[in-house]
Amino acid sequence: SKCLIFFAFFVCSTIIMAGESMPGNGAYGYIVKTKGAKALLAFKVGVTAEVGQIYKTSVDGLFFKVADVSPGGKRMFGLFNKKGVQAKNKIFLFNMKKILEENNDLGAEYFVEKKVRASIFYAISLGSFKEEVKASSAESSQNSPFTLGGSLNYKISKSLSYSGSLYFSKLNSAMATNLSESSTSTTVDIPWEYGLTSYLEYSGLNFFLKPYVGVDYESFSTFNTDELNADGNAKLDVRTHSFFYGTFGVFSLLKIFSRPGIFKASVSTNLTSTSSRKSTVSDVDFSGQKFIIFLGTNIIGNWGASAFYKQHLMSGPTDLSISRFGLGISYNFN
Repeated sequence: SKCLIFFAFFVCSTIIMAGESMPGNGAYGYIVKTKGAKALLAFKVGVTAEVGQIYKTSVDGLFFKVADVSPGGKRMFGLFNKKGVQAKNKIFLFNMKKILEENNDLGAEYFVEKKVRASIFYAISLGSFKEEVKASSAESSQNSPFTLGGSLNYKISKSLSYSGSLYFSKLNSAMATNLSESSTSTTVDIPWEYGLTSYLEYSGLNFFLKPYVGVDYESFSTFNTDELNADGNAKLDVRTHSFFYGTFGVFSLLKIFSRPGIFKASVSTNLTSTSSRKSTVSDVDFSGQKFIIFLGTNIIGNWGASAFYKQHLMSGPTDLSISRFGLGISYNFN
């Protein structure tokens, strides 16, 4: 039957991908790099191993003590009982069981190899602002030809990590208005936008999506749409708003066109908000939610590429909706 043919094909493919047959209970590992007795091993399929446990290898008199294992079980750091073991060689480790279920942490070998990881990134983005006040509306663009930032990830334990990021964004703006039954179009200088994130990530759950929680800080500017609507003689101006958010998100390590990648999605609710000045027609500050979808992948070596979509839904002096789409490149300091 077709099912039997598919099953046979699947089994044969798995055997080919796994490499040679195992000499007993265990798995083949590839020695990625060594330093003295320290070594980093990689596996084509995920394996289970106990941290602190010593495993016999296929080389006489050579043993390997496990110090850390990636969430997907495809990378392992530890110590040989001898120095001088050559990298780029294959070695068999006894009593390591393969993870037979589908590995949900594809790409983990790229992202969790080091205890501390740092990167810098450059991005460009297109931003669309829409504000409504009473029966009037205003649409504007705040496009960024230059966003520069950095990120840091610190592995606290096998399942818990801290991540943080900081960015600064140069904005170019244009505004088309439909206020008080008149229509105008103009541009104005916009202050730099900047943001800061601080998260705790948990990768211990055996699910495709892993959770993270934390806080965001963000500062961006809007036009004085409410004042223009109330007073036809008011001049176009900007107000800068600063927000602290509570954030909940999910992430997953995966493969993108055979390259290690990461997917993130989050929702944030503002906890506090302030403005550079109060509106002349309302003393209410903006409040609301922010949603982000992020996709990043390694391209070659330490270089990566990313895409993101960010949506703000705010209420306050006006009903404010902000949509931003961006593309970026990054360099990881491995």
